[in-house]
Amino acid sequence: MSTATLTSKGQVTIPKDVREQAKLKSGVQLDFCVMPDGRIIIIPRSANIKDLKGILKTKKTFTPEQIEKTTKKRALKRMKK
Repeated sequence: MSTATLTSKGQVTIPKDVREQAKLKSGVQLDFCVMPDGRIIIIPRSANIKDLKGILKTKKTFTPEQIEKTTKKRALKRMKK
């Protein structure tokens, strides 16, 4: 586990090994999620759709129409909850 120190200005330097493992580069935006138990989850924002290439383990391709249909279907499911 890596450790970092919070400065008086509220800044933290992410340790090099963590940046490398998470493939974080200078300028990337990070989202912070504080969990009910006090843990903090840091999620890098994808600045570019190309950054998402290869995250799925499938070779299957989808048409724009299939993507739109699936997206709408999932959005409706979430709205019903």
